[in-house]
Amino acid sequence: GQLPHELVNGGGRGRAAAAHQHRLQQRAPGECLADAFIELCQKEYDVVLMNPPFGAASKPSKNYIDSTYPRTKNDVYAAFVERWVGKLVPHGRLGAITSRTGFFLTSFQKWREEVLLEDTKILVMADLGNGVLDTAMVGTAAYCIEKNNDDNKSVFFHAITEKDKHNKIIN
Repeated sequence: GQLPHELVNGGGRGRAAAAHQHRLQQRAPGECLADAFIELCQKEYDVVLMNPPFGAASKPSKNYIDSTYPRTKNDVYAAFVERWVGKLVPHGRLGAITSRTGFFLTSFQKWREEVLLEDTKILVMADLGNGVLDTAMVGTAAYCIEKNNDDNKSVFFHAITEKDKHNKIIN
């Protein structure tokens, strides 16, 4: 595919973008997507929003996750959070809706202590319980964390038993 004209010629990088576009057009379509994905994974971000998968790692990915994310290997969502916290710029923020288990089970202690409390600070956390994700039968938590934040202020909402979780949090 082609880049929109304003991206190719914008930002004073028109020639470089045009050369990059030409190189992409010389490749097979799947290669372009792979290159774009690799480029996205190499950048750092101001904001990351996620609803990652949860549960044990699949058989094909288990060895990789165990060796690459030893402090969060017990659940895929914790490894996702750890990975993307590492891709945030200083004071970058990550917002997530995940299983709530990481905030309470002892098997997630390293994730809480090292990822949530050392690498980042919790800005806001809502313990939502069940009934949030349409078909998933899992208790959920929604939270926003900030990398390299030294402020000790956090806001927590307990909405597990609330039928109208939105109003509990907003009002």
